[in-house]
Amino acid sequence: MAMHRLDVEKKRYIRTRIIAGAINYKLLLVNKKFLIICEDGTYREVCFMIKDYQHLTGVKSNLGNIDFFNNCYKRTISDGNIDNLQTHDWHTLKRKADRIEIIHRIFDSDPNLSLIIDNFPTRTKTFPIAVRNAYDKMCIGFISEQDRARKSE
Repeated sequence: MAMHRLDVEKKRYIRTRIIAGAINYKLLLVNKKFLIICEDGTYREVCFMIKDYQHLTGVKSNLGNIDFFNNCYKRTISDGNIDNLQTHDWHTLKRKADRIEIIHRIFDSDPNLSLIIDNFPTRTKTFPIAVRNAYDKMCIGFISEQDRARKSE
């Protein structure tokens, strides 16, 4: 697997957005259950968990999942906590950082722009359910363990 190097400027760009995202994530998504009701009468409850935040950012770090989130939320995450070598290229990390900053809007925009997708396939797995926000161009898949949020590509 090819690794991609981040310079200080790119780390700072990511850092700013993951901090803003963590604040919105905690305030508006964590410890809440969202009930998705489909036109056919089926429904699903989904949730966002602190331990999934780092995965949603796509950022490799020297911190564990919980510490990563807490440091973002407290604004204490440093450039040094973000690994120099990343799995994702800059374009992908920038896109994820821009989306994580507004992740709270996944259910927040015009409902006509949101799409609920059943059995959503990606390159790595099929998500039992996903929510796509067309306006913000983001899609979040939810996996079965308590229908936790996972970023889909």
